[in-house]
Amino acid sequence: MENKNKDFKSVENENVEDLSSSSQYKELSEENFHEKNKKNYEQELDEIGEEEMKKNDTYVEVDEDTPTIPDDMLQEELEKEQKLQLQYDELKDDYLRLKADFENYRKRMQEENLKSKERAVSSFVSDLLPSIDNFEMSLKMTQDTTMFIKGVEMIHQNLLNVLQNHSISIYEPQIGQEFNVKEHEPILIEHHEYPVGTIVGVLQKGYKLKDSILRPARVQVVKEKEEK
Repeated sequence: MENKNKDFKSVENENVEDLSSSSQYKELSEENFHEKNKKNYEQELDEIGEEEMKKNDTYVEVDEDTPTIPDDMLQEELEKEQKLQLQYDELKDDYLRLKADFENYRKRMQEENLKSKERAVSSFVSDLLPSIDNFEMSLKMTQDTTMFIKGVEMIHQNLLNVLQNHSISIYEPQIGQEFNVKEHEPILIEHHEYPVGTIVGVLQKGYKLKDSILRPARVQVVKEKEEK
């Protein structure tokens, strides 16, 4: 009976040891499994992170065989860039200075042209003042016909002198002269003695400022006969 109990206990102890051993193996297996999964998980995170960095252009993979730019070349390029920037700044300053000078020149020319016109008008009016004075004196002598006529003639001569002093000349076409559209203002009439386009009368004299026409001469010109 005792032997049977011993055998039973020995078998029970063996079973307990087997269970214990199995439990320890299970624990070790679970630990190895978790450790392996942890490493795989960290590796997957690293791979995902590298892919995201490449997508965002924040990750640059540098090849050991890729040539690098020497520092002296970088310094040379930097100096060139600084030199070009300096030249650009100088050209920009020159442009702004020229622009300001041109604007000042344009304003000065406008002011000078205005003053020149004012001087011309002032000079012309000053030359006319003696004729106005003579005209007023002649009006006071209307009772004396001879003196009145003499005063009017004096005024006329003074006006002609003023025009001559300002390079203004009088031109008067001649009878029988050919009509000139640049110098004459025509009044068409029929005439039997002169050919068509001939001047046969002068109604107003013409005036020139040097070679420019101030006022064309008004003339009578022969026109073609109308058919009845």
